[in-house]
Amino acid sequence: MPARQRGAALILFLGVSAALAVLSIALVMAVANATHNTSREQHKTKAFDVAEAALDVTMQRLAKHWPTSQEIADAYGSEQTWADDGSSGSDFASQFLVSAATSSSSSAANRVNVQVFDNVESSTVLAPGWELTAPRYDAGVSGVGDGIMLVDAQATVNGRSARIRATVRAVPYRLGLARTMAVWADGDLIGGGGSLYNITADVLPFNAVQAGIHAASYSNTGGRLYDPGRIKTDPAGSDTLPPITQDTVDGLVELAKDTGRYFSGSNAEGDMRLALQDDVPGPFEGLCVLDYRGTPGYTVTLDQGDYNCEFADSGHSTIPILGEPGALLILGADLTFRGQSAYYGMVYVEDGNVGTSMAGNPTIYGMLVCVNNEDPSKGQIDFSGNISIRFNANAARDLDKGFLTGVRLGGNGWRELQPTPASP
Repeated sequence: MPARQRGAALILFLGVSAALAVLSIALVMAVANATHNTSREQHKTKAFDVAEAALDVTMQRLAKHWPTSQEIADAYGSEQTWADDGSSGSDFASQFLVSAATSSSSSAANRVNVQVFDNVESSTVLAPGWELTAPRYDAGVSGVGDGIMLVDAQATVNGRSARIRATVRAVPYRLGLARTMAVWADGDLIGGGGSLYNITADVLPFNAVQAGIHAASYSNTGGRLYDPGRIKTDPAGSDTLPPITQDTVDGLVELAKDTGRYFSGSNAEGDMRLALQDDVPGPFEGLCVLDYRGTPGYTVTLDQGDYNCEFADSGHSTIPILGEPGALLILGADLTFRGQSAYYGMVYVEDGNVGTSMAGNPTIYGMLVCVNNEDPSKGQIDFSGNISIRFNANAARDLDKGFLTGVRLGGNGWRELQPTPASP
């Protein structure tokens, strides 16, 4: 081959080699960039999955402890943070219901932050950062909760963050209580004494002029048992239906079991006091079921200090400060009152009697129900002493939204937001 041709071939070979080298470098760079971008997107997807899991976990917590007050928000924490600090068992992925994230990188790269705050009602454009000062409980409008909260969840996985905000609605258990029945007894209603009416009405339903009393029979009611101007009595043994159905009672029992508010056995009352002494709500507050069926002969005593509403001096008299009404269910045991105990809501006694050894000036602001489903000798209410029932229709109304069966996403559900610049 002539020298000129050999030189041309060499030049061509070198050119092709250089072109291939350039293409190889470009290909390597493209693959590296694609791998990096894919990894970033994978971490972003994992971060979104973890944020969504954090939302699910928070909704579960809200279903058990809906923050109706600042006290509850403080007790259970309105802000949750999970982080992998490198210590044993600190992998935040294990704390969620999904395993979409791992802690394969440095501890600072994996973190989850969840904030819960009220949906602020405003007719003006809210300034950036308004969430920082929003109430951490269901404040609603004018202090009346509307059953709607916002959950803001941000997660970081291997340095990539995702943030979602969801509107969450409370799903209450509808009791459907009759709102005009102050006292119900399947057995005898025995009259009381004292200088004041034992049964009267503080708050009547809209358009109602009286609340009712029902009993199978009435004994010694010639004294000041009830205020005839505010209370009317059913004829003895009438076929009026109870203010609460058995299906509703059964539903409340199951709800109490799901939320740690159900106590059974011979030491149910003691177990309840011990388990709920530092809880919000505490003993005798919120929903509480004491089940003595199968262990007969027990008497539950509401004594001095066993109450769920406080009192204030109005300048003329001491008045109750009514908050969230409670539902106290006592199954298969008697109930008696002593001291100055005050209960706001519904007290329900099944296959037990109420009274017989009452002392002091206890008061129920709401309604008292005593039925005999299995034991025909029970269902009696004895007002001997100074116990008072002051019917409050608001208790029956508000109990319809007092106990949750769960929470659900409301409105448009959730939306994705720009993650905050700092680590969540």
